[in-house]
Amino acid sequence: MHGEKRNAKDYRSDWRKIYSSNSDSQPNFILLAPQFAQKDFPGSASYNLGNMFTKSLKRLKSQDQWAFSHIENIFDFVKKSKKLQLSTYYIYGHSAGAQFVHRMVIFMPHARIRKAVAAEAGSYTVPDKYMEYPCGLRKQTGNQLPLVELKTAFSTPMTIILGTKDNKPLSGEHDTYSCDAKQGSNRWNRGEYFYTQVKRIANSRKENLSWTFKKVTAAHIVAHTNPPIEDPMLVSCAALEFFPNFKGINCN
Repeated sequence: MHGEKRNAKDYRSDWRKIYSSNSDSQPNFILLAPQFAQKDFPGSASYNLGNMFTKSLKRLKSQDQWAFSHIENIFDFVKKSKKLQLSTYYIYGHSAGAQFVHRMVIFMPHARIRKAVAAEAGSYTVPDKYMEYPCGLRKQTGNQLPLVELKTAFSTPMTIILGTKDNKPLSGEHDTYSCDAKQGSNRWNRGEYFYTQVKRIANSRKENLSWTFKKVTAAHIVAHTNPPIEDPMLVSCAALEFFPNFKGINCN
C-alpha cells in the first residue's frame, strides 16, 4: 500500500527488486500494488482512514464503499481470474499506506489477512474508547464508529516497523487531526506510543496480542529522489516478515 504520493508503481518496483535478489529462496507469489488515485479517493479521510467516513468524518459510509473493502474485492478478483485456491493474503503499507493497513486490521478484523506490516505511519488510531477518532475509538459528532471486535483484531498477526533514523520532528502538515501531535513529535515516538498503548489495552482486557514491534536501521524515505521512495531497508525487513527464508537481510 503506497504512501501519500499515490505512487503505486514505485512501491511495486521496490518489492520486485527485493524478490529478484531472493528468487531462489522462496516460491513464486503474486505482487499487487493497488493505486488509490486522488481523484477517486481525495485526501486522508478517503485513503489513510479507509474511506469509512465522508471528509467531515460525520457520516459513516456503507462498508462496501470503504477503501478497505476494495482490498478484499481485489483478492477475490485475482483468485477467480487466476483460478487460485487461496484463503489469505499478506498486506504491507508504508507511511500513509501504514495508516491504511493498521486501521484495516482494526476496523475489518475479519478480512482475510494472513499477516500485516505497517511501516512508518505518521498517525495512528489507538483502539481506546476514550480517545477521540481518528486517534481513538471515541466519536462525539456525527455517526458512531462501527462495532470494533478487538479480540479478533488483536489475533491478526501484524508488525509495526519503525526506522531508528526517523526521529526528526514532523512538520505541521502531518498533524491532520488535533490529536496527532499528542502521539509524539516524530514517527518514532508516535509508533512507540501506539504500540505501548495497544499492549496496555490488550493486557487490561486479558487478551492475547499478535501484534509485534520491530525497529530497523532505516530512514523514512530515500533523500533526493523524485518521487520520494521508501528506504530499501524498510522493504527488505518487511519482506522478511512475510518470507523468513529470504537471505542477506540484516534488520538489527
